[in-house]
Amino acid sequence: MVNFSTTQGLAMPIKKYLILSLLSLLIYSCANDSSSGPSPTLINGQWNSDQYLYSPNCGQQNLSFDDYISYLVIELQQYSAQTQVDIICNGQPEGWCESPTAGDTYDTNADSVYAIQLSFVVNQWDTDSTLTEMLIADNMVINDVSDIQLNINNDNTYTISYEGVCVDYNDLSEQLCNAFEDDLVFWNGTSCEILTEGGCVLEPVGGTWDDGSSGVLDGDSDIYTMDDVNDDSLFEGNELNFDGSSISITVISTPELCVSLNFTK
Repeated sequence: MVNFSTTQGLAMPIKKYLILSLLSLLIYSCANDSSSGPSPTLINGQWNSDQYLYSPNCGQQNLSFDDYISYLVIELQQYSAQTQVDIICNGQPEGWCESPTAGDTYDTNADSVYAIQLSFVVNQWDTDSTLTEMLIADNMVINDVSDIQLNINNDNTYTISYEGVCVDYNDLSEQLCNAFEDDLVFWNGTSCEILTEGGCVLEPVGGTWDDGSSGVLDGDSDIYTMDDVNDDSLFEGNELNFDGSSISITVISTPELCVSLNFTK
């Protein structure tokens, strides 16, 4: 006669053990299945950037060129207004600038003078477009290009390409500019724009057509040094920083300004 109670008592622990073992195996397999998570971003491949970014005083601000010019306009306007305040205050009795104004609009005479001067200066810039145009010309430290592609190969060679621009060319007069074909150069009302590589290499223009660069990355971690084929390239000797998801290259670095490219895949 079979004792069912004894048989059932032995079967239950074995069944539970099998279930726990299968569950443990499933958890272990999932934990070690790297395909279930996102693949790490490799430095090799194509990276893209849409513009150079400007950082005044090499701070945290990353501005487009237009925003950088707007920043400079405000800085110059404020500086000009403060300069006039200092001149006026030096011609007044001691303590006059720190004295409160007759009304309640401003705390001190200096604040009142500053507001008046700033309003005058802002109006000057609003009505005279040449002020901004000269500021742009003086601060065009690098030709702004878009749709920049960085390709890094498995052997750490790289190429950087973008729509070509003419650099280091001679200024042409309106008469000379109009003497050439319109599809090569174009007079925009104030200067001669070089439209194509053919226009850039014209003898009177004497420019260099810039549509990219290439070289080798020296290094094997998150910071690489760019060894460019062209020693005069913006990228020669610069650091390429790879943080695991994006790439940053600072192409110009001074105490007053840093210009960089930020790439993503």
